Amino acid sequence: MWVVAGVSEDLCFEFHYGHDLVTTGVLPVLQLVLAEVAPTMAAGLEVHAYERDPERRRIGLGDPEALRAAVVAKGTERGALYQDLAASHGAPRMDRRFGHALLQGHRPRAAGFFLSVDFDTMAPARPSGNQWLWSNSIGGRISRPVVEGIARQEWLLRFARRLAAQTDIVWGAGYHHAEFAATNLDTSQGIRALGRDVRQFLPGIYWLNVFGRPYRDLIGTRRLLSAPAAAVDQTGSHVIVSAYPDAEDWAANQASRDALRAALGAEHFYDRDHPHSAHRAPDFGLAELPPRPPLRVVTADGTNFTQMP
Repeated sequence: MWVVAGVSEDLCFEFHYGHDLVTTGVLPVLQLVLAEVAPTMAAGLEVHAYERDPERRRIGLGDPEALRAAVVAKGTERGALYQDLAASHGAPRMDRRFGHALLQGHRPRAAGFFLSVDFDTMAPARPSGNQWLWSNSIGGRISRPVVEGIARQEWLLRFARRLAAQTDIVWGAGYHHAEFAATNLDTSQGIRALGRDVRQFLPGIYWLNVFGRPYRDLIGTRRLLSAPAAAVDQTGSHVIVSAYPDAEDWAANQASRDALRAALGAEHFYDRDHPHSAHRAPDFGLAELPPRPPLRVVTADGTNFTQMP
């Protein structure tokens, strides 16, 4: 068991898509789902380019395109520094349109959670170093134990099922932040996430796991539906698997995660204890990327470098 000190007590989630979120119906559906399952947040919904954005946009739910328009506007904003650097370096025009936006209620502490939206014309993943990372995602963090009058894990299950019923998630997960830290965070040299390469494997088994069609085809629907788990249900084109009943109880459920991983095929998931074991993932048409050059960190004298792995 890996332990990372200083992690938050938040319940986190991530849902990834195989297409550009801006040009499909996902964001209008998200707007409807939030109005249904998070009316307190939705009544004062704001879209930020970044946390505490003074130019955040308040949106009304009467316009079905309001959320999409605000996410695109805020997500593609580029500050003065970016514009100056682009101008000074003669940056060429890019056809790729990508961005990131935060969604929260007008009184975020009352709601107790926020969402993030990442969108990109490069789908389903974008290159980063020598890895492919998901490029179109809805994620978030829940900081309070109760959301809209119910336990936060019950709220998250409801939210995940609504999205799965009306959109095509490729893969998604929900986990206590400490669970993710123990499974995927490396703090030995700064902080980095492990096991995130879409081309190789899924990052792990967590309290909540949402398998869309590519992973249903890879792992097998029958295998997923018969998995040894606290709960398994089929929603839309997805199989949603809760590895154990209580997300807060993650530390006591290593055996449950191990049993589920073995039943679904260990080769489909990153294993921190065996990072170089054989792996298997759907064919998303992603090319193998060249090795990443080693990172060099300048020392105090400004001339010598320390090579990092």
